[in-house]
Amino acid sequence: MDLAREDIVALVEHTWQTLFGDAIELCPPFTLGPDGLRASIEISGTWAGCVVLDYPAASAEAIACGLLEAKPGELESEAIVDAAGEMANILAGNLKSMLPQPSRLGLPTTISGPSLLETADFSDENHQIVSFVWNNTPISVSIRPNTGTGGA
Repeated sequence: MDLAREDIVALVEHTWQTLFGDAIELCPPFTLGPDGLRASIEISGTWAGCVVLDYPAASAEAIACGLLEAKPGELESEAIVDAAGEMANILAGNLKSMLPQPSRLGLPTTISGPSLLETADFSDENHQIVSFVWNNTPISVSIRPNTGTGGA
């Protein structure tokens, strides 16, 4: 199953509206720096791949505050990382409902700091990447199907 850009946009817009009651808008792609955070979750089964969310530090904190009903500056870094992983889990779960079954979700993983710059940038033609802005902070959502050449 190929996912169109419009499918990803609709998935993210619906998820944000449901969770936060806010609209999320498309924005140009951005480069994630070493202060950012990447959360990913594998999907296996009839369709295999992964969902990857890239957040600059301010975006990760904004999402954590939204999910945990906190104010900026109130959360420890561990809560922000956990919320980033949970957001990947929520989006992947919503995507899973659109995929051929059976499908299973893995556990979310997060990376940050200098090691973030050593990971794949998900910018080749095998990936669907859509960038959004919410609460004046960007978020990138990538859907990366397993092409059978090295895993998802």
